[in-house]
Amino acid sequence: TPAIAGEELVISGGGARNPALVEQLAARVHPRPVQLFDSLFFDGEAKEALFRDQIRGNVRMLPGVRFWLEEFQGRRIPQVVASSAPAANISTILDELGIRSFFNDVVSAAQMPGKPDPAVFLEAANRVKMPHSRCLVIEDSVAGVEAALAANMKCVAVTNTNPRNLLVSAQLILDSLEELSWDHLLRLFEFG
Repeated sequence: TPAIAGEELVISGGGARNPALVEQLAARVHPRPVQLFDSLFFDGEAKEALFRDQIRGNVRMLPGVRFWLEEFQGRRIPQVVASSAPAANISTILDELGIRSFFNDVVSAAQMPGKPDPAVFLEAANRVKMPHSRCLVIEDSVAGVEAALAANMKCVAVTNTNPRNLLVSAQLILDSLEELSWDHLLRLFEFG
């Protein structure tokens, strides 16, 4: 059913946009994916609304996230959400986790080129008036790591959704943000 396909796309999308996801799915199940893609009449907003409905009450903070949000905020280090997701999805997640107050700004790339284009990260840096080379991106997607590096930013990759071997371009790869330390960050930015 379309709802199941939508769920699959949400789960396996990794930040990709709806047309690309539908084409990938169609290529797996139909010998002429373009015809199937055209026949699906897939409503991207319906998929996003379904996603928001399904995550309400089901979002959990990954280990180490709250600690680093508090650390950075306590040291007055600006924090910006820079995501490929639609703004409504970002807003829902921030509210569900109760972490909106940690962020100076939120940037959705929904109306920008998608990652690995660095546009969303460059916009985030510009909004807090931070030189790109002094920015840290924490990512879990391959395209996000590529975008961070293209923006001339430091990148810590976390293996939440991709294995370590796919994230090797990042300057630091961790299995959890609980492993991150100030020593890591000082070395990354060459202060230690």
